[in-house]
Order: sequence, then structure tokens, then C-alpha cells
Amino acid sequence: MDHKVHPMPPQPSAPPCHSRESSIATQSTISTFSIPMTDERALRQEQEMRFMRVDLDDSASMHHQQRPPHPMQKDFIYNVPAVLPPDHPSVIAARRSGRRCGGCCCCIATLCAILAIIVVMICIVALVVYLILQPKTPNFSVSNASVASFKLSSKPASASNIRPGATQNLNVDVTFNITGKNPNEKIGIDYADVKVILLYEDDQIGQGSIPPFYQGHKNTTSFLLHMMGKDVAMTPATGSRLQKTLDNAAGTILLNSQTMAAVRLKIGNWKSGASNFQINCIAEMTNPSAPNARVLSQSCSFKINKIRIL
Repeated sequence: MDHKVHPMPPQPSAPPCHSRESSIATQSTISTFSIPMTDERALRQEQEMRFMRVDLDDSASMHHQQRPPHPMQKDFIYNVPAVLPPDHPSVIAARRSGRRCGGCCCCIATLCAILAIIVVMICIVALVVYLILQPKTPNFSVSNASVASFKLSSKPASASNIRPGATQNLNVDVTFNITGKNPNEKIGIDYADVKVILLYEDDQIGQGSIPPFYQGHKNTTSFLLHMMGKDVAMTPATGSRLQKTLDNAAGTILLNSQTMAAVRLKIGNWKSGASNFQINCIAEMTNPSAPNARVLSQSCSFKINKIRIL
């Protein structure tokens, strides 16, 4: 409720005669009426502040009052299934069905896993053995040659050696000095059966063999390889080229040799199965029909045709 303050009506003017008593009375009258005006104004302001505080308290109390929860919408309601115990029949049946697989598929998967494990183990063992042994191929070289016979003839020495289309026959008797080196520190090599053939322009003109021998660790072995060929039929073209070479005293000739060997590797007391090795050599010689024929250059390569561990 608002309290209105009405201004005081103006006082009548004082009588013409001015005295000290009238002045004092006038001052006292003014002061008397001004005090109530000041008190009424302060009272009004205090009431207004009180009403404002009451309104603020009411709004705060209404704000802090708990509102009733809104009902949950259907979109937010979920049906959560209860967790079944481990011994529930449904749980046991699901566990058993998960463990089972098709008979054929299960066997194939198991077999593949076993084979994969075996292959991995073999690879690991082979790698370890290789790192321990560090195997190296043997080295062979032709150091010299001794020619007993290297001649062409128009007729074979024996009538049984006549070949149709052959116009010339070659007789060969050559001995080569061979050096073989085993560079392995932990592997010995046992040469059981060594056979060699001699070639001229891919035509076989002689053959020979080397007796069995064993090469130990870091061993170097020298031996003689005797090659012979009797009444070897030559085609007209091949015989003509060979004859030109033999007629030239300063001419050279290329001879190839192929060596097939049955080899066993020996590591300690263990010996492997027989593996097939092939050694190919190319030798350039001076005219073999001239005296003091010698080897000018040579090169040999080593090839593994078949290997057996056991």
C-alpha cells in the first residue's frame, strides 16, 4: 500500500511588526513540520525495500521447489534382458554348440594348422643349421693338360666304328690335372661315383672317371683325369673346323668337360644321402696336336641337380 505525502499548506504571512519572539516562533514552527516530512519519507523507502525483499524471497523459494518429474517417453524405455546364470540350460547349450564345428571342416583346419607348424619348425631348424655350418660349394680348376693323341683320320681304326654321314674320325688321349678345394670348416665331402665326359662343340669326343675320394674340412685335393676317345665320328662341318684348328700351329681350341658325381656330406659322425652334383669346366688350350700343349685359361661351375638329406 502506497503512503502518499501531502505537502504542507503555506503559512500565512507574519504581522507587520517583526520581533524576536515572532522569529523564534517561526523557526520553531518550520522545524517542527520539517521533521515529520523527513521521517515519513524514510518510512516510505524502508517499506518499499521490505516489500522488494519479500518478493525476492518468494521467487527464490518457488525456484528451489522440486518440480514433479516428467513422465518418461516411450522412446527412452528399453527392455533390458536379465543376465542368465552360467548353469542355465540355454547358456550351456550355446557354449556346446560354439565348440562344435563341422566334421570335415574341423579336420581340414586342424590338419592345415599342424602342417603349418611343421613347415615353420623345419624352416627354423634349416636356418639354424645353415647359420651354424655356413655351407659353401667346392671349387675345381684345371691346372694343366698332357696330350698323348689328338688326331683326325679319314677311316676308323675298327670297321665297327663306321658311322653313316661321318667323313672323319677323332682319336683322343688327354690327361688333365685337376685341383679340388673344400672350403667348408665343418663339412666333409665324400665323392663316391665320378664320371666325366669331354666335349668339342657339344659333341662328345672322350670320357673318363675319377676314383672315389674323400675331402675333409678345408682340404685341397689334386688328381689326374684321364680322358680317352677312340674313332669318334665327326660330321663333315665339325670335322672340317677341327682340322683347320689342328693344321694351325698357333691355333687354340676350346674343350668342355661335364662331371657328374654322387656326393655325400659328412658332418661329424653323420653322413647324408647320396646327392647328384654336376661340375662344368671350359678350358682353352693351345693346338693339342702340337708338342707341349698347355691350358691357357679355364673356368668351372658347380651345380646341384639332386640333394638328399637321408
